[in-house]
Amino acid sequence: TVWADVVSRVACGEEVPALVPPGTDAHSYEPSIRDADRLRAARVVVANGLDLEDGLTDALRTAAADGVTILEVADHTEVIDGDPHLWMDPDRVAAAVPAIADALGDAGLDLGPDERSEELDRCAGGYSAELSRLAEEVESAFAAVPPARRVVVTQHENLRYFATRFGLDVVGAVVPSTSSLAATGPRAMEEREAAL
Repeated sequence: TVWADVVSRVACGEEVPALVPPGTDAHSYEPSIRDADRLRAARVVVANGLDLEDGLTDALRTAAADGVTILEVADHTEVIDGDPHLWMDPDRVAAAVPAIADALGDAGLDLGPDERSEELDRCAGGYSAELSRLAEEVESAFAAVPPARRVVVTQHENLRYFATRFGLDVVGAVVPSTSSLAATGPRAMEEREAAL
């Protein structure tokens, strides 16, 4: 749903359906037959990549074999090895915006009477500027917190991009994995607590 919102913003507010329903974990989502049909009928599919949509791999390959453009955002921005949560850094999202706009333009997105590429460029540029302002606001908010106190613990390892961008120290995770599907038990939690 995050990338559906990003693509909608790049596409000047056009409605963009998300395959993974809101509130559903993308790590574990398995597509239905209807979902696979929707993918094959699409002109462009924007996916995160980095194995975030692991359950969709076969459906995405089938759609690509049918000629659907599959854009993996991770291919268009700098990534942190082993962490798929790149949308947590507005600068990395902004870095991928031009590729998203190009894919939409190449797919023939019709935005009305204006020249398509100019309209997409205008919306993409405006959204990139908005993401830059967001990054500045977050930086400003963290400026009030002394660097030594910018320490967080997460549910699973999903904040590395955010922490890297805004100078936070992630000291631990309840589930020591970048996937929310990983499990932990009492012994593992005691060992992690002792290590902290």
